[in-house]
Amino acid sequence: MTTDAAPRIKITYATLSADNEELHAQFEAGLATTRANLGGYHRNYVAGAWRDGDGTFEVRSPIDREIVLGTFARGTAADVDEAVAAARAAQPAWAATPWHERVTIVTRAGDLISERLMDYAPIMAIEVGKNRIEALGEVEESGDMLRYYAQHFRTVEINNTFYRMPAESMLEGWSQQVPESFAFTLKAPRRITHDKRLREIEPDVIEFARRSGALGGKLGVLLFQ
Repeated sequence: MTTDAAPRIKITYATLSADNEELHAQFEAGLATTRANLGGYHRNYVAGAWRDGDGTFEVRSPIDREIVLGTFARGTAADVDEAVAAARAAQPAWAATPWHERVTIVTRAGDLISERLMDYAPIMAIEVGKNRIEALGEVEESGDMLRYYAQHFRTVEINNTFYRMPAESMLEGWSQQVPESFAFTLKAPRRITHDKRLREIEPDVIEFARRSGALGGKLGVLLFQ
């Protein structure tokens, strides 16, 4: 026999009150689960695999030094190098993901944070030392931030124009794939900003601006960085 889970409470200034019994009951249930999982051993996750480090270290709660949060693998310089390499290897696929798919992914990440509110908030309270009201608000705010970004910041900075002048056909294709409210920021080619160091660049700037015009009204900013 199964029972339906209690509906998730949307955290607002109104629900974040000290006398909200339902809110505190759900928090206490999450806190019990958190306490049951304290003190475990945690490995590092690098390049798609769990691994041990060079020894371990212990972390205790700032609210009670008798509470051992867990024992953690101590990462090595090689772990860091491999993690950075894995991130670099994954970046091109993420960059090639259509913007609307990325919006869906970011929105879903925010929703998952909110759905797991009563899992994450007790952990934060014990690990960081926040009171439960602040911990609940912090977790909910994280989910809200991701959803707000996905909904309102319909823009993207294009970095590959830093490495080469953009082809007008490519920009026209991008323009056709996004809604009218979307805007592109194009980073100026490095031949302008780095190779020539902003000296004798007028022909290059004119050409960059001309090609960027292929975006039409969806051109936001030309970034010289």
